[in-house]
Amino acid sequence: MQTKTEPEMRLLATSTLVPNPQQPRKIFDRDALLGLGNSMKESRQIHPLIVDDAGNGTYIVVDGERRWRAAELVGIHELMAIIRQPIEQNADTRHLIEALVTSTQREELSPVEFARACGKLKEMGLSNRSIADKIGTYTERVRIALRLLELNEELLVLVDAGKLPKDPRVVDALLSIEDSETRVKLGEKMARSGIGIDAIVNACRRLNESLQNQAQAQTEDVPALALAKRAVYRTDNKATAKWDVVRAASKGMCDACDANPRAPGAPEPAWWLITQAASSTCKECSMRKSAVNKDLSICKECPAVALLQRLAVAA
Repeated sequence: MQTKTEPEMRLLATSTLVPNPQQPRKIFDRDALLGLGNSMKESRQIHPLIVDDAGNGTYIVVDGERRWRAAELVGIHELMAIIRQPIEQNADTRHLIEALVTSTQREELSPVEFARACGKLKEMGLSNRSIADKIGTYTERVRIALRLLELNEELLVLVDAGKLPKDPRVVDALLSIEDSETRVKLGEKMARSGIGIDAIVNACRRLNESLQNQAQAQTEDVPALALAKRAVYRTDNKATAKWDVVRAASKGMCDACDANPRAPGAPEPAWWLITQAASSTCKECSMRKSAVNKDLSICKECPAVALLQRLAVAA
């Protein structure tokens, strides 16, 4: 039976150190590392690293990777380290948990890095509560982090860059857009530093409402639209204007608008406002049940139809 060896502390060559493969932090600012390295040169090393003996002459940096990287940048060739013996089972889980604990306590991780680390622990079989207990945080924070991972990779990059808020209301609003490509296009359109949470939430809500109106307009029999789609004539009777011209005009207006996501499958807001107005008018009409596609004569004098025909003529 192999006896446990107590950790020892001694100087290690920086060349024998290797990064923790489970380190959630992926980006290290070079200027910040240079500043830290120069400070270590002047004041010497205050806190030892914590490393695990990898068993092949190298040591895995469990705590202190920034100090190690900073030392190498400024030419420090040896660092004091507390050396622990390797653990054969669950080493990856332990290394990830320890790196998470260290980084979250120092607030070094970005929201996306923290979320990816929680995602890895989830894949290793840990529950949200277990993750929270092991890294010393609350379960709701873990849940919010895992929800963030449901966003498209393109949107996670924007969150990491600070161009989209990490707020769960924004994440939920973006995920409410079912079409993935449309969601990404809208997120990219809204992405800018300092954008408000309400602005993104409202944009997502309006987009979903427009998509819903689009679906309704495609399935409902709206007499005002049925009449307007038929050929209408200009006052001089010399030219015919088709209802499709109105849609083309509204599409051109939306294409020129900076607020339109211009995503495949996204609605043309101006067009759907027109169809929604017509649909709402017909729904509220007391004569609605008497109108059918085969005989819309009862609707010919309706002001809504006249307005739509004027739109077609003007287009």
